[in-house]
Amino acid sequence: MRTRATLWIIPTVVLCLASFIVGRWSGSRGVITYSVDGETISFNRKEMHNGLQLAQHENVLALLRAGDSTNAIAVWEDELDAETYDAICLRPLLQGYNLKGLDLELAAVARYRKQYPRDRGTDTNVFWYWQGKQVDTFLHDFPKK
Repeated sequence: MRTRATLWIIPTVVLCLASFIVGRWSGSRGVITYSVDGETISFNRKEMHNGLQLAQHENVLALLRAGDSTNAIAVWEDELDAETYDAICLRPLLQGYNLKGLDLELAAVARYRKQYPRDRGTDTNVFWYWQGKQVDTFLHDFPKK
């Protein structure tokens, strides 16, 4: 009786261990995780990470130093729309304090957008125009959601 139980337990443990190792290996291949000041940051290897935000920050600072605040504001407005759209897509996946924190940020953006609405009539890029309209609609209705 003991040998029969042992014959079942050993393969089961080996199979569970093998499943864990294969799952861990296959699940983490596309994600890189690193730490900055004790904060864990993860990103998908398939996402584009080529310093675009660095270049954008440098661009805005250069515009502000040259006294061109109008174009600097336009760049940051585009960035705000892109980040808000990302937050809108992320929101259904969050729960608890993560959702509450994001909702506080979205409420702040909604207040800002109510105070400083964007004119969408000049955007010639159809994707950005459509995305911007979705952001505006979401922010307009956000406190009610």
